[in-house]
Amino acid sequence: MKKFLMSSLKIGVGVFIGLFLLIIVVGMFASDEATDNSADTTVADDPETEEVVEDEQVEAQKTGTVFDYTTWEYYVTDQIGSYYIAPAGKHYYVVTIHVDNQGTATYNTNPYYWSLTADGITYDPDTATFSESIDSKTVDVGPGGKIDVQYAYLVDGTPKDLALNYGL
Repeated sequence: MKKFLMSSLKIGVGVFIGLFLLIIVVGMFASDEATDNSADTTVADDPETEEVVEDEQVEAQKTGTVFDYTTWEYYVTDQIGSYYIAPAGKHYYVVTIHVDNQGTATYNTNPYYWSLTADGITYDPDTATFSESIDSKTVDVGPGGKIDVQYAYLVDGTPKDLALNYGL
């Protein structure tokens, strides 16, 4: 019986060590596959390409942007729903965005595409955006589409200058 127990123990330890080594070997190969060591195939240093991109960006800023089809307003509160209470010195700015897409592009209402700049500080949406009392939606608004969405931003103090930003 003692020999049987010792044999079983040796087999168990051997299997454990084998599995451990297998995990290490697989981990080494998996990390090599996850790291992309291939060369970048974009031509970022081509001056002609850079000029075209810059021209397209400037043109997009002039006309046809989401702000041509968007109005927004906000209200200030210290509590959203039952769970979100602003800490001392901060307030929730709940922004309502009205999108009436009369253009040809499609715009997305993902909360993390929208930021609020208050007195030079840019804020991302707070988790209170996902409260049951906030009307947030993530949809694509195609040409002719209309939608209203809300996002909550936890902002320091009482800023005087506010701007809504859209971008990836």
